[in-house]
Amino acid sequence: MEHEEREQMPTEAQIESEMAQHDAVMELVKSDEETDHQVIPEQEEVSIGKRIIGDFNPEGDEKVLKVKEMCAELIDMMIEHQKTKGAITMLLDNAVCEVISAQMKVVKILTYKE
Repeated sequence: MEHEEREQMPTEAQIESEMAQHDAVMELVKSDEETDHQVIPEQEEVSIGKRIIGDFNPEGDEKVLKVKEMCAELIDMMIEHQKTKGAITMLLDNAVCEVISAQMKVVKILTYKE
């Protein structure tokens, strides 16, 4: 007897959460496109990826910092590609949300304490 795995349908709450993430990502992308990218000399320019991923790392864990930097770089790479190559917006939104989700799960694994 074969057992078929069925993909679970997302709940309404999951759909609303993903839509909220999508809106937040698009707002950051839009606000970045509208600025003229002037940088105040004393401040480092913060990329969209870094703004999306954030820098919350209360224990100063180097592994957490590395994961966050890598995920921010992935997001920046995808956004830059979309700007120059015109990638599908829906696919970009989904990929950014997946990177955010993966980053949170990896950090959870790295910081898990029994």
